[in-house]
Amino acid sequence: PPAPPPAWTEPRKVWGLGKLRAWFLHTYLPHDASIFEQLRWPSYWLLTLWSVIPYYGCMFSFWLVMFLVMDRRDEYTLINYILSFKSLQFLTLGFAGMAVGAGMTVYCLTHDVEQHTCDKDGPGLQKDFFIQLGAFGLQAFLSWICFALLPYSKQKGGTQPTDPNKAHAASPPSSEELELTQYRPTAGGYLRKLVIYDIVCFLLVLAWIAATATRPHVLDEEHIWIVRATGYWAKTLYGLLSLPFIIFVIPPFNLIFTHAVPTGHDQAGDAVPLLTAVQRAEKEAAESGGGAKAGKPLDHDREVAV
Repeated sequence: PPAPPPAWTEPRKVWGLGKLRAWFLHTYLPHDASIFEQLRWPSYWLLTLWSVIPYYGCMFSFWLVMFLVMDRRDEYTLINYILSFKSLQFLTLGFAGMAVGAGMTVYCLTHDVEQHTCDKDGPGLQKDFFIQLGAFGLQAFLSWICFALLPYSKQKGGTQPTDPNKAHAASPPSSEELELTQYRPTAGGYLRKLVIYDIVCFLLVLAWIAATATRPHVLDEEHIWIVRATGYWAKTLYGLLSLPFIIFVIPPFNLIFTHAVPTGHDQAGDAVPLLTAVQRAEKEAAESGGGAKAGKPLDHDREVAV
């Protein structure tokens, strides 16, 4: 019998700013490269560093750009955005913020034996503090928008098979499925239930800041450091409260709890099904002249190195 057609197609042509968008998405979330391949790309390291630096709005600007250029109609893309952002939030705002804040607090309390200097050297006294605080709120808002978009998204990675023995191979989406737009209240699986938890956590830390800021005389110049320190520890606590999202990142719980089949981006920046290791090897062979072009089946009887 003839071999099945390859699992990829030639990407569409893009021009102008579309090329920059395609480079951004294919570099950070490619459909045809493993994480080990990405680690050999200097451009991937550049984008990764941009995404994790929490100072001067760097982290926020990356996730804002990602939100604007990604395919917000794809269920997995929305889920991956939420989980990537929340896991980084736990590590940077939460865990790293706790370590840095604790070190700054110990320093400002102990380095001068006469008096503390937390009003000058304590957490929250950085020059970019208000940029960080504003970015903190806007980042949370972007993740809530992704939650709200989930019921209107499509499964561009296909559907999960019912046979557990074929859990590695999703059924590719048909053209009818991709064109169908409907409200799907179950999109996102169990992840959608965490949005209420996340909003409650945000409101609690916001109430903490507000309660501190409304204390008598605390907004005076000599006491404003108390509000800034509270803001620092409030966003650190919010970062630590992102811990429940981590379990959704760990395989195979990400598929079990979200029911979303992974997608990536092709060289045009379009969300397409993620290729398996075998499919990546076949695609590489085809592009190097060792196999057929997209749309023409390869000889699947030959051995493919993975």
